Amino acid sequence: MKKRLLPILALVLSLTLIVGVLFSVANNHLKVAKEKKVMAGFETLMAREALSVAEVINYLDQYINTVSKENASKLLLGLERVQQAELTKWQKRYEDSVLQEKITRVYQDKWSRDEIEEIADEDLKRVLLETADNGFKVETAEGFYFPVIDYTFYEKYYSVVTPDLVAYLELMAVESEQTPVKDAALIIGWDEILNRAERQEEFIREHSSSTQVEP
Repeated sequence: MKKRLLPILALVLSLTLIVGVLFSVANNHLKVAKEKKVMAGFETLMAREALSVAEVINYLDQYINTVSKENASKLLLGLERVQQAELTKWQKRYEDSVLQEKITRVYQDKWSRDEIEEIADEDLKRVLLETADNGFKVETAEGFYFPVIDYTFYEKYYSVVTPDLVAYLELMAVESEQTPVKDAALIIGWDEILNRAERQEEFIREHSSSTQVEP
């Protein structure tokens, strides 16, 4: 009886192994196909003439976890490009004198979303929330308020992108959070300036092949 069962068990094990391999291969092909679809969809999105930053953010939030770190980095850099392209339009929006006056009354450095939600003026609150939803924050210099890219906004994507991109975004976040010069005055010490320069040099050394290092 045992001798009869051995070939059957061997056959069952072989079939199980084959099925497992086939399933793994099929699953991998499916994953690759899905990733290609996500990247193709992103290219289509980026090719649109009228494209808001919020739309790109929405796409990333839906799909960035479904692709490789390399492709996730491409998605995130695409977001940065759109923000850079849209920044001038946003800054012009803030040139409105009425908006400037309203911001003057309530402005806080490093506003939280909860604090913005508490603003009584509905029109101002809408503009500020829309600014935040598009990955910008409000800065001030010489009594004027204007949006800049909020690089701390990118922190939620750090775990899914490549180490060199994380390092680059961390450098940009430092500059975003505390600019070296404001109101024609140096607002950080020389030690901090030297530290930032050293961190930038270290980034170039460690990530010389990164797309963020200019040749």
